[in-house]
Amino acid sequence: MAAGVTPVLLSDDFALPPGPAWDTFLIQMRERYIAKLPKILEPYLESAAERGRLARQAFDKYFSIAREFDRIVELAALSLRHAPPREEYFRKRQAVMIRRLEWKRKARAGSRAAVLKVPRTLRLKNPYLMNR
Repeated sequence: MAAGVTPVLLSDDFALPPGPAWDTFLIQMRERYIAKLPKILEPYLESAAERGRLARQAFDKYFSIAREFDRIVELAALSLRHAPPREEYFRKRQAVMIRRLEWKRKARAGSRAAVLKVPRTLRLKNPYLMNR
């Protein structure tokens, strides 16, 4: 943003700070699309200079060194005025996190079982059972 270049955010869960009109200059995409990045960015080439200019303006207004102290005070005041997020929000996020962790656990267990099955299939001694 400080360089006046169109920012590209490649993240699934990054929370953008309040303030700038992010949708006017930021290109945001999910992590799983990284392989398609050049193809996804191609339609934005014509508007890249304008997006870069808007990004630089947003940087100057919200994130520059000269504005750093004022911005910290603004964000602190904003956090004091707002009530904490509702419990339903956390419950929704919790369910997603639990599903993701459960999927990873199952994938890990399936991978481990497949790897340990190879020596049995080839009638080789399992390295874990060599001392038995």
